[in-house]
Amino acid sequence: MQADTSTIAESLANARQSLELNSIPDAALEARILVRAALDLSHAELLTRSASHVDSGAQLRLNEFIARRVRREPVQYITGRIEFYGRDFVVDSRVLITRPETELLVEQALLRILECRIEKPRILDVGTGSGVLAVTMAAELPAADVVATDISTEALDVAQENARALGVSDRIQFHHGSITEGVTGLYDVVLSNPPYVLTRFLADAEVQPELVYEPQVALDGGGDGMDVYRQLLPELGAVMADGGAAYIEIDPPVAEPCLDSAKRLMPTAAVSVLTDLSGLERCMAIELPC
Repeated sequence: MQADTSTIAESLANARQSLELNSIPDAALEARILVRAALDLSHAELLTRSASHVDSGAQLRLNEFIARRVRREPVQYITGRIEFYGRDFVVDSRVLITRPETELLVEQALLRILECRIEKPRILDVGTGSGVLAVTMAAELPAADVVATDISTEALDVAQENARALGVSDRIQFHHGSITEGVTGLYDVVLSNPPYVLTRFLADAEVQPELVYEPQVALDGGGDGMDVYRQLLPELGAVMADGGAAYIEIDPPVAEPCLDSAKRLMPTAAVSVLTDLSGLERCMAIELPC
């Protein structure tokens, strides 16, 4: 079949078949995503223009996208974007691909600010990566002042690009440093999505081959997944305001040691673990009385 005679429907069917033959999970969904990106189509156009023919340039681009996905490059890096909390963010191999479950941190932070009636919240995002948490909080709360840190200058470049694209760069300060290094002042809300994948899982590419494409510094939590938490949790007391709260992403294997450490380090705080929609332990909440 010649590329310049394929219809959109045929290209979509071929893309799905290629992904299925290579055991790509959610092949039908990912085929639609890749076809839309390669052909620059909206969701509606994918449906209404299914009989339209695909030009050779677009077909070549789609073929390249499919080949990259078959090599298990994450679809988000291929398209260069993710959706988070209803907004589009730029991502590439310089930053971690934020999972939908991370939206739980935003939901809890917004609820806390509402419940404590904080009119001008001060928010700290530790390890901002692509900036999804910092940018989302700034976009959701026009009165907020946000500070975002990261140890990677490349990640900060991506975060700043997203802040500019979504019109909040004037209300976010970006700092290069480890954990809270270089941060001054006290914050009503601290957010963080630290690396927590156990090193042995990263070394086993069969577990999730897509992980080899993501920056290891944003994934590797050490032998027990706790390396960054051991640095972060003791520093929280120095950056949290009276009545402040921290919402930190966790993974089930680190839930219990994180909880024990937070209770020991901040005995006056209410410390709890929240689950995501799948029932997995996903967020540790550390809340001082407001």
